[in-house]
Amino acid sequence: MIIRLFKKKIDFSLPKKNQVIVYDDVNSEVFKYFFKNYFSLNVRKNYIYFAILLKTIFTSGFKNLYFNYQIEVIKYINPKLIITFVDNSIYFFLLKRALKGKKIKFISIQNGLRIAGDIFDRNIDSLNHNKGKLEADYLFVLGKNDNKKYEKYFSGKIIEHGSLRSNLVPVSKNKFLDDQSITFISDYSYPVFGEKKIKIISEKKEISWKRFYTCEKFIIPFLVKFCQTNGYRLNIALRLKKNASKEISFYNNLVKEFNFKVNFLKNYDIKTNYKRIDNSNLIVFISSTLGYEALSRGTKVFVFGVRSLAWNSKLNCFGWPFYYKKNGLFWSNEFNEKVWSNQIKKVLDLKRETWLRKNKTFKNSLIKADFDNKLLRSVINEII
Repeated sequence: MIIRLFKKKIDFSLPKKNQVIVYDDVNSEVFKYFFKNYFSLNVRKNYIYFAILLKTIFTSGFKNLYFNYQIEVIKYINPKLIITFVDNSIYFFLLKRALKGKKIKFISIQNGLRIAGDIFDRNIDSLNHNKGKLEADYLFVLGKNDNKKYEKYFSGKIIEHGSLRSNLVPVSKNKFLDDQSITFISDYSYPVFGEKKIKIISEKKEISWKRFYTCEKFIIPFLVKFCQTNGYRLNIALRLKKNASKEISFYNNLVKEFNFKVNFLKNYDIKTNYKRIDNSNLIVFISSTLGYEALSRGTKVFVFGVRSLAWNSKLNCFGWPFYYKKNGLFWSNEFNEKVWSNQIKKVLDLKRETWLRKNKTFKNSLIKADFDNKLLRSVINEII
């Protein structure tokens, strides 16, 4: 551990005092909309404060060195609030327990869909040493379904507020509806760090990356045929900003046998992405958080809830952790092109007012909307 630490950048100064610590600087840029300044606690070990590291070693020894180092950094900064947008980091919640005697509030914000095998069972018992529920003062979640799942594992006030990022961007009032296109939201990724398999811990399985993305091989050709038959253009909204060429190549290989042009939409800043959603005629997706955000913003959607069927599992279908019927108003949890075609046509034919009325119940369960994040701002103002 100590050797790995010293391979990182060493800072011989001390961190600046601050009322707010953002735990983990991944996606921490969203907090610039809430705080004029804050201290970003880097937990990826990119750099360390030398003086605090020495104090940690003298105080706690080498056992759990980096976790204890984080505790000492927090004690030195002495914040009123520690907030994170990485809600599936178990260590964030363990810090709450370790610092229980301090007058520090902890806020966790759900940053995306949680799936079976995520924080809910990924080493949670061993890391938690079976000491009961993990803790935070406030846990902001997407909707009612997540609330029910989180309360089994966490203690704290759970607040349903939808997506923090989506809530930052007002829904476009002057919609320019592109009613001649259908947009598929990609959730493609590719192996990193030499990984050859994806672990599905909740089911004690390992599957290949190729198998994980099996359903795209059926869905994308289906969408091409549907668009050709019904006179629509097909857009694919890319997930990746870097190495997008790999993502484009993946989809081009799926449509190369068709005489049909697919329009690839680059992943830009959040305002551009949400405006694109607001102006879409229909958003279709498999398991993308952005797709559920489209639902919360009132856009028509259709969900292919078939990702986990590729490894013969019913987990992680549409609406997980709640189990819905196989086919519904705007989703299908089965591989059936006839069902897909009929359901998509029904959604397309719905008037906007009817769509908004029919999906209201589902929005509250899946992903609410709290535009401008009023609920979160209210809690923050009470603390600092």
